[in-house]
Amino acid sequence: MMMPPMDPDKMMFVLTSDDKMYGAKQLLNTERMDDIAGQLGGDFVVLPSSVHESIILPNAAGIDRGELEGIVQSVNSTVLEAQDFLSDNVYCYDAQEHELLRADHYQDRQAEKSRMAAVSEKEAAYGLGDVKEAKAEKPREKVSVKEQIAEKKAIISHNTAEKASPVRNHNKEL
Repeated sequence: MMMPPMDPDKMMFVLTSDDKMYGAKQLLNTERMDDIAGQLGGDFVVLPSSVHESIILPNAAGIDRGELEGIVQSVNSTVLEAQDFLSDNVYCYDAQEHELLRADHYQDRQAEKSRMAAVSEKEAAYGLGDVKEAKAEKPREKVSVKEQIAEKKAIISHNTAEKASPVRNHNKEL
């Protein structure tokens, strides 16, 4: 009997170790996380269910991360033993950056990427890309802290010398 193809947006996976003990440590294995991202086609969501396992969901636009956090927190407070608790937060894996982030930080990063892409599109539309590249090519003059201190000392020394010299009145009485 053949099973119908699964909707990738409704798939759920459990990430654990071979012995099913302390499997959440797999979240620290970048190679493993990249492998999962490759299988799912990019970024994905992580629900830390315990120190022994995590639930992996494809990163579908329709997922309400606030609702997922509520589920994780509810399970943590009602089902888990204290020693098995991992986190009350939902996480996302950024496949491009190879980084696991808390979901709210991931969303902030994605919003920033979208904003930067929009700015780049506007620059291209107005032909500003060349101006930006020209500015980037011009090296900035870097002054060392040592040079800055020497410059400040010279200014202070000059100002001190001016104050110490007697003020001369150049107006002569007639």
